[in-house]
Amino acid sequence: MTVPPLAPPIAPVATPTAKASEARLLFGLWLIALAARFAGVVLGILILGDMLVAEDSHGVYLPIAQNLAAGKGYQFYGTHYDATRIPPLYPIWLALLMATVGPQVPLWLSGLFNAAFRAGGCVLLYLLARRYFGERAARWAFALYLLDPWEALWVGYLLKESLAVPLFLLGVWQLGRLADAPSGRTAALAGATIGLATLARYPSGALWIAGLLVVIWILRREGGGARHLLRRGVRLVAALTTGMLLVLSPWLVRNWRVTGQPVLSTHFVGRYFYTSNSPSRVLDTRGYAEAQGLDFALLRRTNAEQKPIQGEGRLFLHALRELLGRPDHIIVRIATKVANMWRPTFGVSSLRNLLILALPYCVLMLLALGGIVVAVRQRLPCLAIVAPLAVMIAIHLVFWAEVRNRQYPMPLLHAFGGLAVARLLALGTRRMGPEGCGTH
Repeated sequence: MTVPPLAPPIAPVATPTAKASEARLLFGLWLIALAARFAGVVLGILILGDMLVAEDSHGVYLPIAQNLAAGKGYQFYGTHYDATRIPPLYPIWLALLMATVGPQVPLWLSGLFNAAFRAGGCVLLYLLARRYFGERAARWAFALYLLDPWEALWVGYLLKESLAVPLFLLGVWQLGRLADAPSGRTAALAGATIGLATLARYPSGALWIAGLLVVIWILRREGGGARHLLRRGVRLVAALTTGMLLVLSPWLVRNWRVTGQPVLSTHFVGRYFYTSNSPSRVLDTRGYAEAQGLDFALLRRTNAEQKPIQGEGRLFLHALRELLGRPDHIIVRIATKVANMWRPTFGVSSLRNLLILALPYCVLMLLALGGIVVAVRQRLPCLAIVAPLAVMIAIHLVFWAEVRNRQYPMPLLHAFGGLAVARLLALGTRRMGPEGCGTH
């Protein structure tokens, strides 16, 4: 069977003039995105004020950052152990700001850096969409992401997503580079980028699974004997994994010293599976994800009696046995998570909220779904976008799923939205140019 390529061939940027022109274009896009995102920060400060410091920032990120800036190490409320469950990159970043301006970071300053990081995410989305869907679709994807009102809402908040989402997109971009030029070097670089994204938000480590899917597709595309494909696949996966582990290793070593085991977090897959899937947990349908109805006595016993790895296994098996004993709950919980994460806005919203956030979101999602239909019907080769998108959606169906979580897959959906707009405009002018067809 003939396997289509992951994407059309890239025309190399060969001359210094072309490279300079490309750099100017990307920098210009970044400046436009920075201005738009910082406008969202200013608007958020004027409307919400101190509410932009979210509850988890008050309770976790800021205390850890203040301890780091004061030279007390990675801890909060006097414990190094519990701080292990918090991915370190965002608190470290806040600590650097505090070391520069003092323990109280002004909202405008943190917001400025939030805007800069998220503007970088806009540029990465443009590059991804251009790579797989062409220049015209890329411009529209950039515009849709820029105009997404939810982004204007999130950008001012003191939350890890402003750092974690761009790093997630950088990981997706590096997987695309791996698909274009598969080698040990590109695989290791993709793994290192995924490791960095994981240190900003643990679920981004699931990009490693997307990397496996990309490697499998590469092997199918290249063909050859079974032994050759096995060796080739092992080398690529080993390089991908090694790059990721090298970046994670300082954090793993630190946690080994604190917990006695080389764990990424003391609150990881098994515990998340229990807290999000236990049949006793009260399902949230308002767009949030609160841990209500859990057996907290079981959690306390597990914490007291077992080390992190053993505790993770215990909680995972406990939740799995409960679910298998009541299979009807599996369908109900998956359906509830879909509704809770992808609802247009939070529950009990005002008319203004519905008009500003919910209505544009519905339009953007319709465009994204239309773009997906176009890509499927025309078999556009975009696995390096599809694999991370599918993996992240699946992860949130298995674990937590709330409105805030969709900040990660939404940029990739905007890429498909840009494709849909480009095709609609091409149909409207009765001209289907190559730029609307995923070529350059």
